Amino acid sequence: MNNRLFTAPVKRALIFPAVFALLLLIPDIRPACSACSPYLGDMVINEAYGEGPYSSPFVETRLMDYTLAWAVSSWSVRTCHASGNRNLCEDNFFNPGDISEFYISGNPYFVFYPGNQMMDLGGMDITIRDADGTVIDYLSINGYDYQKGACGSVDDNSVTIGPGIKGAERLPDGTGEWVAYAESGANHEPTPNGSNDGSLVAINHYRIYHPADALTCQAASVTLRACADEDCASSFAAEATVTLAPASGWAGGNVQTFTGESESILLRHNTPGSVTVGIASASPMATNPARCYQGGAVSDCTIDFHDSGFVFEVSNLTACQNAGITLQAVRRDARTQACTGDDGFANQENRPVSLATSYLDPPDRRTSLRVNGHSLPLNGAVAIPLDFDGEAKTTLTLHYADAGKLRLDAAYAGSGEEAGLIMTGSSPEFVVSPHHLRVRATTDATTLLNNAASAGAPHWPAGEDFQVEVAGVCADGTVTPNFAAMTSLSAPAGNPAAGIITGGAFAAGDYSNGIVSDTAAYSEVGTVTLQARATNYLGSGVDVIGSTTVGRFTPHHFTASVNSPSFATACSGGSPGFTYLGQTFDYAVAPVITVTAKNKQGATTANYAGAWWKISGATLTGKTYRTVTGTLDLSGLPATDPVISGLGGGMGLLSFGSGSGLRFVRGVPVAPFDAEIGLEINIFDADGIAAEANPVTFGAAAAGAGMAFDHGKEMRWGRLAMKNAYGSELLVLSMPMRSEYFNGSVFVPNHADGCTSLPLGRLILFNGTTTVGGEQPIAVGSGISSATLYDPLVAGDAGLKFSAPGSNGYIQVRADLSLLPWLRYDWDGDGAHDDDPAARASFGIYKGRPAVIYMRERFR
Repeated sequence: MNNRLFTAPVKRALIFPAVFALLLLIPDIRPACSACSPYLGDMVINEAYGEGPYSSPFVETRLMDYTLAWAVSSWSVRTCHASGNRNLCEDNFFNPGDISEFYISGNPYFVFYPGNQMMDLGGMDITIRDADGTVIDYLSINGYDYQKGACGSVDDNSVTIGPGIKGAERLPDGTGEWVAYAESGANHEPTPNGSNDGSLVAINHYRIYHPADALTCQAASVTLRACADEDCASSFAAEATVTLAPASGWAGGNVQTFTGESESILLRHNTPGSVTVGIASASPMATNPARCYQGGAVSDCTIDFHDSGFVFEVSNLTACQNAGITLQAVRRDARTQACTGDDGFANQENRPVSLATSYLDPPDRRTSLRVNGHSLPLNGAVAIPLDFDGEAKTTLTLHYADAGKLRLDAAYAGSGEEAGLIMTGSSPEFVVSPHHLRVRATTDATTLLNNAASAGAPHWPAGEDFQVEVAGVCADGTVTPNFAAMTSLSAPAGNPAAGIITGGAFAAGDYSNGIVSDTAAYSEVGTVTLQARATNYLGSGVDVIGSTTVGRFTPHHFTASVNSPSFATACSGGSPGFTYLGQTFDYAVAPVITVTAKNKQGATTANYAGAWWKISGATLTGKTYRTVTGTLDLSGLPATDPVISGLGGGMGLLSFGSGSGLRFVRGVPVAPFDAEIGLEINIFDADGIAAEANPVTFGAAAAGAGMAFDHGKEMRWGRLAMKNAYGSELLVLSMPMRSEYFNGSVFVPNHADGCTSLPLGRLILFNGTTTVGGEQPIAVGSGISSATLYDPLVAGDAGLKFSAPGSNGYIQVRADLSLLPWLRYDWDGDGAHDDDPAARASFGIYKGRPAVIYMRERFR
């Protein structure tokens, strides 16, 4: 962690190098209140520990939302405490290495070690801050509240720590209340980088791996491991520090710090004799005493140092591949103390040197190491004749069809003239790594998810668990049964773009016979390059990697949001607005469904676009218009409905249209009714992925629940009616022509009709000999008459009038309603409402009183 010190800021932070910070004397002015971060609660302060025997002072945080690991590198932890009449603060920043480790181990804890002077549990406060300096979490200790701001409930996070108590923690881990603890037992010891509620196991015991023999002219290689269980199947996940015995001779000193398993630690002893290795003290302390292992078996912790023996030059190997190493017979040079070639072995052939394998990690003895074509026994040694050159060196060809950490032990017992000569030696520990990791993804541990195309089978829902199998293998695919290592999964590439892999971080203890399997999920649509990586396998510096293309992934489901559509009322000028049965009406606002592709967790799958978009007209089903009253004629709807358009980013539109219009079927006259129209459709794509709530609906066929009309949804059964007219040839003659509707009992004038348009040209005039359109004058007797009317109707009245012809005669009038069929009526009584209205205008006669049946005049 990076850090910086500063004294109490005056309105804004003053940042200074740590070496100067404590010298600054600035009056105590409380900083401006900090706003809440948008990441509030996504990371929490989890534990605070002062100086004690178990650990250096630290502040532990826990990331509650794993998907935000990318943001952590710009966050910081600030600790403040009173120093005289001032406040001393320190910012600790996350290192990129911390974030990398997070991805490798999946451990959500980040630990800061501010130093003794900054961890004053007598009175201090702590904040986690984002890149903008706003507060993610806050803790006040013993009432000190220098950083307390205006960030809601987190300002109430506080804990009281009494004298002699070294720290406090959340219980349960991450979400619980703050409690103080003492250093008085296994349940009250600090747990940096681990859970407070015991989910991070303690150290069961430490192991020391060492050779049985070593040379005074060459350091012995020792490895340490902190075991989390009796069998050491898994390692302690946090940092451990040990003090080694003997106190001298260790490269880098006898205090060593490591996590899980150490690098090779070199021990030098320059005089022949035995040295006992051990652990004098450790933090954390283990439940059980340390154990020593030599060649995979428990030993007495003794290393015998000799003046002559064998030394090896060996590097790490790859499983199933031949590799040459060097073995040299050496003795200690009395003057230089260095190893030099033993003349007794120079240019010697067929020297029988016994070779044996020490299986260090894992200790399982299941595969023989082959040397110069000879298989070494799983237990014990075998003598192999070796030819040495002028420098007493020989080359050994190794072949190991497995993985793990090994050591090769050599021994020679002289005979004849060399009777009594004993030479031994052990190679440095070396690691044999698998050639690569074989990665397989399946739906059910059998069916491979290996479809790299944008169509076809197999396919799998985004966000749904699938099976991942990882195996350490040779170049030819042979499994290395001893392979086991912490293995991470990632998605370095994807098509069209990479999403996020969750799950599938495997611990070494999860492997069995070189293979591990578990569930994982992928967040996106398309295909993904799934990469498995075992970093620094057994401390070798080798990353064992493998990848495969997994796919194809589809959405898990669709969400569908709808707009608020409305129909255009055909006749909107009157009050109320209405539409005639049989009259077409269109959408004023057409229905639109916004479809969004989602994974199982509800996140949008932005890759669902282009070739990966699978919704088409052929995949949509069940499009239905429903009504409460009446029957809709849908023959005017578009052939392609809805129209599908992609928006990109996993979204698209389904846009409905009305084409040439909808209309209610016009049968026998019925009373007016409200049009309650609902529309529904089932959304599927070509892979059968469905909307989460099919059918998707607009309105409903229920009273008051249908789609809206912009000026009223009343439907009227209408007609256009005309009556005969009689009058003087010298006066303008009005002919009754009006729109009517059926009120359930009789036809009544439709005074709300101010929209029906009947141009003069739609009138047919006939005077007995000649037929003309209504826009033309027509002869009446020896005179001429012309027609006028309202277009459109006014309050349902056409206002039809004929000018005075000045001569007796008649005009037969018919209204051509071929363009207004919803106003025709069964005027001829044949049962079909397909007749145009007609009437006669008579000039030069008068209509009699309707009450008079017969009248006669008598003259005297």
